[in-house]
This record gives sequence, structure tokens and C-alpha cells, in this order.
Amino acid sequence: MDASLEEIKDYVTYQVGAIQAFAVAQGLQLQHVKPHGALYTMAVQNPEIWDAVAEAVAALDNNLILFVLAGSNRSDLEAIGAKHGIRIGFEFFGDRAYNRDGSLVSRKRPGAVIHDHQVVAAKVLKMVTEGKVICKDGSEIDMVAVLRELGALDQLDRFIPPITISPLKMADASTRLVRTARARATAGKDKNK
Repeated sequence: MDASLEEIKDYVTYQVGAIQAFAVAQGLQLQHVKPHGALYTMAVQNPEIWDAVAEAVAALDNNLILFVLAGSNRSDLEAIGAKHGIRIGFEFFGDRAYNRDGSLVSRKRPGAVIHDHQVVAAKVLKMVTEGKVICKDGSEIDMVAVLRELGALDQLDRFIPPITISPLKMADASTRLVRTARARATAGKDKNK
């Protein structure tokens, strides 16, 4: 993804603004923002991108939480959040291998994603109890199995902040809005015939 900082701000404004509109139309409120894919990967490597994303998020709603990768640059990211008046949420991946600098091992490399539930459970427990990440190679995993392994399925509120809306409910609301819009568009075409 080749984009200037101004273009990144525009992308974030457009995408977050759109999802906010879907949420409001359903009587819901967006709680947090997390860039995905190439933008997330680029931001992890370049704090100026996190700054551009944070600026766009703050301009839309300074109550939104910006999720970023927890790593060695925590104080820099906290400063970006403070600069723009938004909260920063630090994200940890129990099923991913980490490099020594706190970045994620590229999915292109063998062992980047961990399959062994016991290894993931140990990593998550160490992170939760000691605030440390075990850097090991591995492969992909079913996270429900990890939570089951931890005995934490019924205790998620201890580890996860309250969520205003579940992603499934947001997806359902978005689907209903799209269906309604399509039905209205089709009805409008029928009237014009």
C-alpha cells in the first residue's frame, strides 16, 4: 500500500465515518478503531502512520480507542494518543510469534502463527500475570480453545474491556442496512418502469 500521510488520514476518516454512520443508524456507538492489513503493518513499522491514524480518529470522535500493537515503543504510542486526546489500547496476540523488538513475526515465515493450544495458553498467562510475551515460533490456533484451556471463557470481562457492541451485532446491523438500501433501490427502479 503506497499512500501519503494525508491519504491515510482520508482513508481512515472515510472508513471510520462510514462505520460510525452504520452504527448510529442502528442506535449503536462505535467503541474502538483498529487498522487492519497493510495499514496496520505499515503503522507498526512507522510511528508517523500511527500519528496520522490517531489524528483522523480524534477528529471523528475523541472517545474512540485506537488499538495498536503492544511492543517496545509503548511510550511513543501513548504520547501519540495524548497528543490527539484519544486513548490507546495495546493489543497482544497469543497465537503469534514475536520478534525480540516486540514486532510480530511475518506470516510469510514458518512458525509465525502458533497452533499448539498449550503454548498459546502459557503465552497468554505469562502476558496477563507478568506482562511479558514469550517469543517462540509456531502456527495458527482456534482462540476459543485457548480460552477454554485457560478456563477463562466465563471470565473474559477480567481481560477485555466492556464492548459497547459486539462485532457480530455490528455485522448483522450492517447487513440489514445493506439489504434495506438494496430493497429501496430496487423499489425505486420498479416505480420508474
